[in-house]
Amino acid sequence: MDITALSSRFDSADEDWTGLSDQKKRKQLQNRINQRAHRTRKLRAQLAALQAEHRGKDDREHLLRGWGTTIVLNSGPSFNLYQDASLSPVEWEILTFVARAVEDLWERRLLEIPVMRHSVILVTCLDLEFLTGRDYTPIRLRNVNATIRQIVAGLGSDSSSSPKSARKLRQDEILFAVMALAKTSRSTSLTPAPGVFGLFTPPFPFGLQFLNLWGQDMSDRTHCMAMQHITRSRDKLIHNMGIETPGFAEALYQFDLLESAKTLSRPWMPIPTARLDVLRGDKRLLRGETAFQARLIQAVPRISCYGPLLDILCDLHMYCSWIQTLQDEMEPELGVKLPYPDSIRDFTMLRDTIEHRLLTYETTDNSMEEQICWTVALIFTHCVIFPLPNRGPLETLLGRLRRLLRSTGLHEHGNVDETFLAWVSMIGAMACSPTEEDRRQFFLECLVSYTAAVPVASWFQLKGILQRFLWLDRACDTGGQAIWEMLPSFGPSTEDGPHWDDKDRSNGSLVECV
Repeated sequence: MDITALSSRFDSADEDWTGLSDQKKRKQLQNRINQRAHRTRKLRAQLAALQAEHRGKDDREHLLRGWGTTIVLNSGPSFNLYQDASLSPVEWEILTFVARAVEDLWERRLLEIPVMRHSVILVTCLDLEFLTGRDYTPIRLRNVNATIRQIVAGLGSDSSSSPKSARKLRQDEILFAVMALAKTSRSTSLTPAPGVFGLFTPPFPFGLQFLNLWGQDMSDRTHCMAMQHITRSRDKLIHNMGIETPGFAEALYQFDLLESAKTLSRPWMPIPTARLDVLRGDKRLLRGETAFQARLIQAVPRISCYGPLLDILCDLHMYCSWIQTLQDEMEPELGVKLPYPDSIRDFTMLRDTIEHRLLTYETTDNSMEEQICWTVALIFTHCVIFPLPNRGPLETLLGRLRRLLRSTGLHEHGNVDETFLAWVSMIGAMACSPTEEDRRQFFLECLVSYTAAVPVASWFQLKGILQRFLWLDRACDTGGQAIWEMLPSFGPSTEDGPHWDDKDRSNGSLVECV
């Protein structure tokens, strides 16, 4: 702010409360006068400092305009830093605004150390987007990339191959920079692409918004890639400061889990200790649904041979029960109350550990039952409890499920109950996008075939079969009913299973595991 602008702030006259008999109004006016006097003293001090600086220097002033604001910078050390750092006027305004709010030591480091400079600009832009509604995407993207380069250079500064001029970053500088990358936007605007979840309508409970916010825009994808790079080079971070720092470890873990889910690859980070404690804790809550486990073993007898996969499916059912319980509590006349954790943090931890264990699960043999259960569990998870912002993983999983159902004759030999295969077919049909007519038709034909032996005359009867396995009313009912309305178009079903030609059967080999 220049001298003229500051001087113009002193023209207002103070209110006069003389003659007011209302004690409350007198007090309010006096408080207002005191606040104005404080602001006036502060502005006069700034004005005096600017006038002294203006008189003491003959350097020309540099006027910069950014986003409708005028910034006055005098030539000197600070302006030289501004030029050397190649900061835009808006970035410089953000940086100097933050620097005034911190202590002298940190202020100097924010101005002089590149990794600190870029980190501060990044996190401030995230807050400004939330507070002002402005789009700082170009500035965020620029400073994300710059922060990543500085961290990588700093971590490698102690290696023999690093240049002698490379400055070794301090531990708190590394932590500060990585935490800046781990900071997520608080925006709550959710605009998933049409059909990205097929006919599912995921409820987005408990902070799941970041999955969509950090997956659609190109800058958000770059942010995720940057976090992945930092996470995968975490050895030195662990050596320097540990990866169990509360909040810090969880932020890194969630970004790594998201990036791994988007590529159906194994997460690089292990489950943080706090989340493992949830799995090892209250067994009554996590494994209490013995009825579901019994139904699953009855429908797929060989699933009992795959203990870890059976545990994951039971946890999926328990998570859906918790969400359904919360929904019923909003409508007191519905249902019976079931136990669920008091902490929302436990919900998110269980959700993330389910996703982590599914991604790290390794099949033990070529069992069709194991392959089908694992694949459909991933599809259900990515459509309901861990919805991803793009269809890439779903396309891969649906292709695998289609090939599995083509190449198997489980229902013919009595190895798997047809009601379970009907549920599998329903999940596959609902997960297809509107443009995938051929794939959805295949799953619809499977559904017609597998329900042929079961008297199903209405949607409610079919829903009763589906609820025996994994089902969340809020996310699945609308899409399930839409599939039911499509079924009559296929005419009477047969007992010979889904039909396909010889060409389809020849291509029914098992898809490779990802």
